[in-house]
Amino acid sequence: MVSGRYSKDVYFQKFEKTVFQDCSIADKCLNDIKSNNEKLYEIGCSLDKAYKYADILYSKRTENYYICLHLNDWLNKKKDDYIYYGNSCENSELWNTYIEVLWEKLGKEDERNHWCVRSTINYACFNYSKSRTPVLVVFSLLTFAAVAFFIFYDISTFKSWIINKIYNKGKIQQSMDEDGSHMSPQHSIINVSQYNEKRGINFHYHSSENS
Repeated sequence: MVSGRYSKDVYFQKFEKTVFQDCSIADKCLNDIKSNNEKLYEIGCSLDKAYKYADILYSKRTENYYICLHLNDWLNKKKDDYIYYGNSCENSELWNTYIEVLWEKLGKEDERNHWCVRSTINYACFNYSKSRTPVLVVFSLLTFAAVAFFIFYDISTFKSWIINKIYNKGKIQQSMDEDGSHMSPQHSIINVSQYNEKRGINFHYHSSENS
């Protein structure tokens, strides 16, 4: 596998400090944000210079096999830094409007025929206005409170059910113990009758012996 003449980090450093001083293409594409978005303009100007430098290296691609990949990675790193700098949704839109369009224009210059295809990652963006933010916070708190209430309510109900089951089982057991410790009147009469019968048999037996 051809690894390239330099490591990726070395390429990144060369992209940042090229011999090119002119960024006329970027200046035309980003002229309307030059004064009010200096950070994005500087990225565009750096891309203009880096693209020209990478184009020269591409002519010796046996020594710079991954130059297009490194150029994409370098720009994507700048994209990550810029997207999360301030309002991510607004910055993402500005990036697509200016930097990605600039990349396309650079590929058309001097019959380059888009030798380096752009490879980037699109970020999901959820842009909520400031007026909606308090409403969302209140709604989230109410939702959390409702869920917590039902959870604790269910736990309390289940706990009461368990206690009632244990209490009822204890009452049944107590009732059975009481029934076992006290004989019914009918049972007592039967026992007395059996006792008298035994005494009668014994009395008859002793009377027969005495006669």
